[in-house]
Amino acid sequence: MRKFFLLILLFTGFTVKAQVKYDRSATHISNIKEYLDKGGHEWKALDHFDSLEVNSNKKWTREERISLLKWKIYTDYRTYPDLMKQDLVTLMENDPSFSPSDLPRYSEDELFRERVDHIYQTQQQEYIFVSKFRQDRDMAPFVLKVFTSKDIEALGATNIMDLLRITPGFAELGDSNERNFGTRGVSGSTVQHVLFLIDGHRVTDLLTSSTSPDWISLDYVEQVEVVRGPGSALYGGNAFSGIVNIITKNGKTFSGGQLSASIGTGATADLSSSNLLDRSMYKMNFQYGNSFNATSNFYLSGTFYRSGGNEFVYNPSQADQYYFSANPEDKQQYNETVGKYNPSYSLLMSYKSQNGISVTANAESTTMVYARSGNNLFWASDSIPRTRLDRREFLKADYDFFHNKEDRLVLSGAINLFHKDFYLNSDNTHKGVQRLLGDETRIDIAMEYTTKKLQFKDEKALTIFGFESSLNWWNYQYLRQGMVTAGNNTFPGLFYNELDNYFKPPSSGFFNPGENVAAAFVQTQRHLIEDKLQVTAGLRYNWHRQYAPLNDFVFRNHLSPRFSMVYIPFSGKVKRDKLRIKAMYGSAFLPPMFLYRQTPGIGTFIDDPDDAKGLSSQLIDSFELAMAGEIPFKGVTLAYEANVYHNEIEGLIYRQPTVSGSSYYQNYAKTYVLNGMEGELRLTLPVNSELTLTPFANITMIDSKSDMNYQYEGVVFEDSESPLLFYPSFKWSAGTGVAFRERWNIQLMANHSGKSYVIVKDEGEDQTTNEDDFHKVEANNAYTLVHANVSFKLSETLKFSLKGQNLFNKAYFLPALINTDNIGRTRGEGRLLLFTLYYKFQ
Repeated sequence: MRKFFLLILLFTGFTVKAQVKYDRSATHISNIKEYLDKGGHEWKALDHFDSLEVNSNKKWTREERISLLKWKIYTDYRTYPDLMKQDLVTLMENDPSFSPSDLPRYSEDELFRERVDHIYQTQQQEYIFVSKFRQDRDMAPFVLKVFTSKDIEALGATNIMDLLRITPGFAELGDSNERNFGTRGVSGSTVQHVLFLIDGHRVTDLLTSSTSPDWISLDYVEQVEVVRGPGSALYGGNAFSGIVNIITKNGKTFSGGQLSASIGTGATADLSSSNLLDRSMYKMNFQYGNSFNATSNFYLSGTFYRSGGNEFVYNPSQADQYYFSANPEDKQQYNETVGKYNPSYSLLMSYKSQNGISVTANAESTTMVYARSGNNLFWASDSIPRTRLDRREFLKADYDFFHNKEDRLVLSGAINLFHKDFYLNSDNTHKGVQRLLGDETRIDIAMEYTTKKLQFKDEKALTIFGFESSLNWWNYQYLRQGMVTAGNNTFPGLFYNELDNYFKPPSSGFFNPGENVAAAFVQTQRHLIEDKLQVTAGLRYNWHRQYAPLNDFVFRNHLSPRFSMVYIPFSGKVKRDKLRIKAMYGSAFLPPMFLYRQTPGIGTFIDDPDDAKGLSSQLIDSFELAMAGEIPFKGVTLAYEANVYHNEIEGLIYRQPTVSGSSYYQNYAKTYVLNGMEGELRLTLPVNSELTLTPFANITMIDSKSDMNYQYEGVVFEDSESPLLFYPSFKWSAGTGVAFRERWNIQLMANHSGKSYVIVKDEGEDQTTNEDDFHKVEANNAYTLVHANVSFKLSETLKFSLKGQNLFNKAYFLPALINTDNIGRTRGEGRLLLFTLYYKFQ
């Protein structure tokens, strides 16, 4: 009983002590209110805050500091407004759930509200989340480009590809059955080298290890973070050469409702009413957000769209330009479209509660219609199916055990559903089709602990520990053999007689899935000199059932390290922004995508149908040096970025031709070396109080020093002059924004892509293959595209925009790896005109 009373006394003592601290904080706030309410006493309130040393004195608890800072910000506004930003940043760092409406007098003082909103929104744009926590962009341990929702709206971007076109280091590539791009000279038949995340959740599938850039709606996007370079230390294999992290809107960042409707056309040559209708594009979106209190909010977005694509005409008089076919009957005139999509949809819902629970649900369905190639018209008729359906849904739930605290312990679980149904041409006769359809299920489980407590003395540090595991089940049907009928014609092809799971897993059953992976990781970020020298070090241990098993340790497969250093030589907010220097190293491990490697596989993809492993993993070591900064001068701000990198890739998977005229994939035997340089300039130029110009320009240059060998019927062709193939070695983008009277926003842009090359083989007269039969040709000429977007704000609730993509309808080709014309390319998109109307309501 005595022990019980002693415990009660101890508890009461702690409670009284806490209450005293709380009362002391409340007393100070009461005094400050009194000073502020008396005219001419605002400076006494500021002096009172100075004596409290809110930001530096550690006697204050986190809760007390937050309470005092809220009143300090209003005091700054009344006395010394230049201090507002500094204190608001400190408040945001101490209170991740902070909302501007939490501030005193926020709803009563309109000028105060406008100033706070401006600082808050600007500051939000300076944070990124791809590091698994909210981080200052300047201190990020990698090179990245960030697009906010305002940037996306100003650019008139309709999909992720519109953003990647103007991002240094990224290049749009061709493919016959999906939208494709590469990063820093690395590409494949799918987007397998770049990891796509939605709020940190991976949305790649197992079959192709990819997410096409047109599968994600921009309507629900708050921010797009595009990282160049490996990110495997945190995210694993698919973060091989880059990461695209989508930060979605929520009830705090988007309040109220909005309806938008878009209509446009890609018709260029045939302007008849029927063709205008066929080439029409429309999109409808509804979104709604609401914040219930400082920590709870809800957001919903729904989009439905369809696109008739961009029209172009194949003309027999231009056969040499389009066809590369010796068959005269193939050379006929016909119209074709690029970028055509049958009705598709996108949905997203998110909810965050005040007790630390967050739920996100996403559903995307995209049906792409392939464009026919200029070679042999491999889709012989419009009546032959040439579509690709990709459907993805996920439901993710997080629970933060320390919600609204400085440390975070988050348990996450997600279920992911994928469905695919797409057709491909069957062989080099291009007269039949094959079909692949099926479903995948993946369950993700993860736990992450983030803390600032593992530090030495007063060192500024943050450390993350994490574990994650994924379990995959699938059933895919590869439909082959039989005949395909189109109209009155019947072609040999691959059809519907095999309905079993074609990619048979090594095991089955719920507790023994076909594919499972797991990883543990740690990353620490420490300020060796506070706000001047930051070091980040991370290490990930990979476990992969086939390529990184527990009983066969391979250092490069099992461990993915990262190290970076950020140095800011100058002190003070204005001076420190002038120069930031980053040095980075990263390593990544990427197993071959499942479609390439699984026995029995599809013969086009794997190198040895009798070998279940076939291909080996791709490994990269990346070394990078970057510098960036902002230089203000008489109201003008010049922002600059420049970086150089050296990448060494082992086991690069590339396409190898075969005797039959088809191809397969194999690992490149040598180390593939890529060197590159990227740079960007951005200028903010206020002409007067009503007009602001924001011009920009960036450049990308890539070179490779590796010898690439091509083997064909035992003959080896070695090219050492320019082994960078199917990829432009030079590109640039430039443009300017024009903001006028806070109502007009005009964006003019141009993006240029240089030549790319491919190795082709000519048949000798004796039908044998010799080294002289190989030669390097241009897959495409250099091209420059011009785009424009104009938006006008009619009122606080109504605005519109008019977008013109490829304004001059430039005919151009994209370098491509698979299912293209004989020279390795596909047709790029033509002109698109799009009008959008927005209506916002509360």
